[in-house]
Amino acid sequence: MKQKLSMIFVALLSVVFLANCSKSDPKPDGNGSFVFQGTTYSGKCTSVTSANNKSNMNVTIVGTPNTIIIYNMPKASSGSVAFTDGFSSINSDTNLYAFLGGMYATVAGGSMTKTGANTFTFTCQVYYLLEPDTKYTVTGSGTY
Repeated sequence: MKQKLSMIFVALLSVVFLANCSKSDPKPDGNGSFVFQGTTYSGKCTSVTSANNKSNMNVTIVGTPNTIIIYNMPKASSGSVAFTDGFSSINSDTNLYAFLGGMYATVAGGSMTKTGANTFTFTCQVYYLLEPDTKYTVTGSGTY
């Protein structure tokens, strides 16, 4: 009985010790901003591995109250990539495209330039699905 209590005590001490050990912090969110229709939106910039293509990232700039998501951001630390039409590229595993506020998608053209492993700038045009002839310019940058 005494041996069982000792083992339980050691187990509890181990749990307390491990709970108090510092864990390595996950990579902190970066910052980003973009300009849409004359308004600048700034906020945190995060990335997740693309579900479709593990060699690319999906990057989000959460600029209250508007958000832009750039799909298939290359992991390379330099280079430029042209945007494709977001509404026709949905679920593409290679094309770079973006959605702004969930209602606007990029048109073909414009580009994203990687300025470092986790930094980028971009300029593109977006359109609302129900008004495809009206285009709006969006520019921005971020660190994720």
